[in-house]
Amino acid sequence: ESRVGSIKLPESFAVKVRGWLGNNEELFAETKTQLVFSIFNKYTHESTLFSKLRSKRPGLTGDGDPHEYAEKLAKDTAATCDFCRYSEMTASDVFGKLESKHAVAVSNAFKYEAFHGLILLRKHSPLHFNEEEFLDMMGLLGQWYKRAHAVDNRFRFPNLNWDMLPRASASQVHPHAQAALAPSHSYGLMEHIHLSALEFQRKHSGLNYFVALQELHNVFGLATSFGNATAIAYLTPKKDFEVIVLSRVPCRDFYRLIYFVLRTFIDDMNLVAYSMGMYLPPVDHWDRPSSGDIPAMARIISRGSVTSSRSDISAMELFGASQVNQDPYVIMEHVKKSIASRTNQ
Repeated sequence: ESRVGSIKLPESFAVKVRGWLGNNEELFAETKTQLVFSIFNKYTHESTLFSKLRSKRPGLTGDGDPHEYAEKLAKDTAATCDFCRYSEMTASDVFGKLESKHAVAVSNAFKYEAFHGLILLRKHSPLHFNEEEFLDMMGLLGQWYKRAHAVDNRFRFPNLNWDMLPRASASQVHPHAQAALAPSHSYGLMEHIHLSALEFQRKHSGLNYFVALQELHNVFGLATSFGNATAIAYLTPKKDFEVIVLSRVPCRDFYRLIYFVLRTFIDDMNLVAYSMGMYLPPVDHWDRPSSGDIPAMARIISRGSVTSSRSDISAMELFGASQVNQDPYVIMEHVKKSIASRTNQ
């Protein structure tokens, strides 16, 4: 659904607005009749308002080079980093710490779930992890879920949250992801989507909601596949440039495609602050998924300019609808190029 909002600007204010828009007369003309798109998912009830002109508001870009900022932050924090000294400066789960070539799994000292761990890359830099290191980290994540489930098999539903850099709410610069295993069902938002998907399946003769979602985005040119995984530039994103990666079960293609999206953000678009939320099917169903399970699903968003002093979350996102200022076709084009360049396709 499209809507048009019209305004009148007094000349004194028009001068300032022109400055915000870089004295671009074409953009200034757009302020008079502003086009807004509203998309509402009638099954999951997700709602997003798209307004390209809002990306021109003052205070969103910040100063300085994002990579230089992240490099300096990494250098300044390395000497006192607890995660670099994980052996003596992190807690252990009841089943101990897990280690692999490039990653370590420890316990979170301040838990929000009975099984709540941290999956750390050994490397301190938030920018310079490669595909081998990332895949090793995800392999260790799978081991952590299985070990926690083996301790108490009531806990079956995996969740992973990864915030990169303080702009995205990370408490430490060192790359670390929050892993949790829940009993009974997935956490609120994902469980709502899961229940919505089951309703969709009942109303459409057994059609899988997530398959239909991928097909819909493909029709609009907002999807691309890589082996057994698919990435979509989501039509009802939580924030700018949201990409969802989907696969029936967690597999190598799923994690590789996530890596390509992350490198798209970091290397190709200079979006070094990001957040990722990942949900997986029940741990005990990875070898034999059922039709009622959620797929492996990772949602990745930009958290805006790493040097901006403004928060990217407002009351609108918290209590109303998501408001997004970026074109989803832009991120999908970048993701397609990222896959091609990083796989020589």
